Amino acid sequence: MNAHYRLKFLTGLTLLFLIAGCAGGRTAYNRGLLAEVTQNYEAAMSEYKTALENAPGNTEYRLKYEQARFAAAFDHFEKGRRALDSGNLDTAKAEFTRTLEIDATHELARQELARVNATLQARAQQLPEPVIDFVQLREANRVDPAFQSQLEPTVSGPIDIRMNQDSRVAFETLAELAGLNVIFDPDFRGATIPIELTNVNIYEALDILALQTRTFWMPINKTTILVSPDNQTKRRDYEQHILKTIYLTNSVSATEITEAITALRTLLNMRFIAQSTTMNAIIVRDTADRIAIAEKIIEDIDKSKPEVVVEATVLEVDRNTLRDLGILPPAGTNFTFASPGATAPAAGQSASNSIGLRDLDAINSGNFTTNISPAVATFLSTSSTTRLVQNPRVRATDGKLAQIRIGSRVPVPSGSFQPAFVGATGTPVIQFQYVDIGVNLDITPKVLLNREVSMTVLVQVQALAGDRNAGGVSLPVFTNRSIQHEIRLTEGETNVLGGIITDTEAVSITGIPGLKDLPILRHLFSQERKTRDETEIIIMLTPHIVRMPNISAVNLRGLNIGTEVNTRLRTAQPEAAVQPAPAAQTAAPAAAAQAVPSAPASATLTFLPSSAVLGPAPTVMNLGIEGSNVSSVDVTLAFDPASLGISEITDGGFLSRDGQVVAVVQRIDSDNGTIMVSIERPPGAPPISGAGNLLSITVRPGSRKGESVLRVTEVRVRDARQVSQAGGTTEVRVSVP
Repeated sequence: MNAHYRLKFLTGLTLLFLIAGCAGGRTAYNRGLLAEVTQNYEAAMSEYKTALENAPGNTEYRLKYEQARFAAAFDHFEKGRRALDSGNLDTAKAEFTRTLEIDATHELARQELARVNATLQARAQQLPEPVIDFVQLREANRVDPAFQSQLEPTVSGPIDIRMNQDSRVAFETLAELAGLNVIFDPDFRGATIPIELTNVNIYEALDILALQTRTFWMPINKTTILVSPDNQTKRRDYEQHILKTIYLTNSVSATEITEAITALRTLLNMRFIAQSTTMNAIIVRDTADRIAIAEKIIEDIDKSKPEVVVEATVLEVDRNTLRDLGILPPAGTNFTFASPGATAPAAGQSASNSIGLRDLDAINSGNFTTNISPAVATFLSTSSTTRLVQNPRVRATDGKLAQIRIGSRVPVPSGSFQPAFVGATGTPVIQFQYVDIGVNLDITPKVLLNREVSMTVLVQVQALAGDRNAGGVSLPVFTNRSIQHEIRLTEGETNVLGGIITDTEAVSITGIPGLKDLPILRHLFSQERKTRDETEIIIMLTPHIVRMPNISAVNLRGLNIGTEVNTRLRTAQPEAAVQPAPAAQTAAPAAAAQAVPSAPASATLTFLPSSAVLGPAPTVMNLGIEGSNVSSVDVTLAFDPASLGISEITDGGFLSRDGQVVAVVQRIDSDNGTIMVSIERPPGAPPISGAGNLLSITVRPGSRKGESVLRVTEVRVRDARQVSQAGGTTEVRVSVP
């Protein structure tokens, strides 16, 4: 007996716990619903989780928990994105971390968190921050085909060059001037050419020299260039290719990507190009110049598509009037004959009108009856107006068809015969086609850059107009009012596409023949019915542009891309900062090889005369030199630009006394009052020793009167082995009366 009570007690206790658990789960579930209404998704997720723990098998609890978990993760992710856009990296890191704690499968949150951690680490180590935004990342990784990014010459700023040498020697001289190595293709053949350039940089000088000699040059590394004859074979042998994946951000269909590829093939004659529809990208392999041009073309055409919201107003007004006036006379008279002695017919039976021959004498007026219809006087006038307004709106992308269907679809049967064997009758087959009735609007907009919209429009208003029997089959009849044309509107302009007016008037007169045509009395002997149905449909369209392509001045600017054979991106490069290094120089007559002395070069400079008084005309002053084993000299001069002006610097004759043609490279900065000059004998020519005039300087007076100084601030003398030594400085006093 005790065991029996103990079992009942345990059973009751278990039921009590189950009921309490269900009650607790329902309470937590209700709290979760309330938190979800207030958009506190994380609290809702916690309450749903509690409810699910109390009732693990409850499918409703599990569904709400998963929904709340997704919403909570998405909410934290959006907060992290907003914090990242505003530059608050710490908050963004916390939000992305919490997103992954809620939903460990949120891959985008993992990517964003990795980028934020990389940026924070770069800031802590004071390193350049990684680019996070895709647009900035794309700009930072553009292909730069400029030689300025591939070479490190020792000369910067404009130089002047005068030479009449063999082209090989000219390239060697320019390379030596810039501190570069130069190698030649085995098929390179030199020829004597004159070259005289003013105010050019080293890259322009090499380009012009290559143009004159029908060659091309290209960097091999930071300090070496290659010179080769310019033809397709040599370019294929030497021009380096780059493999680049260009991602598109707005072209979303395979057709648009194919159009971009066609443009690149047509304009740049690219052979190695492929598309990746899955990644929405184009993969190209070509020279750096062509890749850079391709990036520019893609940037110009890969713009967001314009979008327009078209507001359509369809107004239909039906006006119906009816006038029924007059006295309708009896339409006819009925005579009935009854046989003599016949009894009254029973209900539903007709009277007998047959009579025997012996009863003919019994016929009298009582056997005949007549029935005259009543005359009806009608005085009725009715009118009705029906107004139907449809105001649909549709957002359409440029060049894409947008459709609006307002109404219903009516099935229309159509028949055909299924083919049968010869001699047999085909089996009829009935098919149904659905016809849209109501308002049907088809719009294909084209948004123009002047904020006008060209639209191809088809507007149809269809309605049922009863049925018609065709071959024993009842078919529906439709009314159809449609307009199809192409229009061009400015943004916000409302245009009435068409006012379709249908006016139907019908008059019918019923009465006694002859009397119904009397001018005045006809209303006493006839009835006139006059109906008028008027239907008017007005269709108006108003376009509103909601998106335009972001076309900037960079997209409108043309590119100088070289010739048809030599495609090269030529863009204006910012002038490099002028360094206080010796100016460039160029010279190079090929001379017979002679023994190079082992003694180092040395020189002393002196102005001749030691002082000068400037007149109104320019004055030539000589910079004298006394030295030994001199092959080239770099001189830096300084002057007051307000007192003096330097017009020209030429060879004084010391380094060209043996007939060798020297190269003079100069840079005159009149604004800052500095001059850098390099004068050099040709490579292989023996050095010069002795005394003479190194340079001839043409000086003119400035605006400031009084004494001024023209000073040599730095001198570097080099021997035939290009070993340099510092020389002594000097100055000259110049009076400006």
